[in-house]
Amino acid sequence: MKRFGERFFFGFSCFANLRSPKTSQEGERFSRAHRPHPCLEQVIASVPDDKLLLESDLEDAKQARGALLEMLRVIADAKGWTMEFAAKKTWENAESFYSRR
Repeated sequence: MKRFGERFFFGFSCFANLRSPKTSQEGERFSRAHRPHPCLEQVIASVPDDKLLLESDLEDAKQARGALLEMLRVIADAKGWTMEFAAKKTWENAESFYSRR
């Protein structure tokens, strides 16, 4: 990443990352009982902590809130973080991302 500078971040969302047969077990839609595919957890774990973003990719605010919380749980589990730390870290990263524009 040094070659490309500090402008690259990696965003994850339930809509994009937990619906794909490549990143969800059995290609199921996301749900609280659903467990992401181990390869998605490995990808998230490999992303530098300061380059990780949380996304909803949904327009409906009620659906977006639940999707954000679910993806936050996936990120926290993959990184070995608490939900609170994952929320704080992804918030800080979002502030950093938007301040670079």
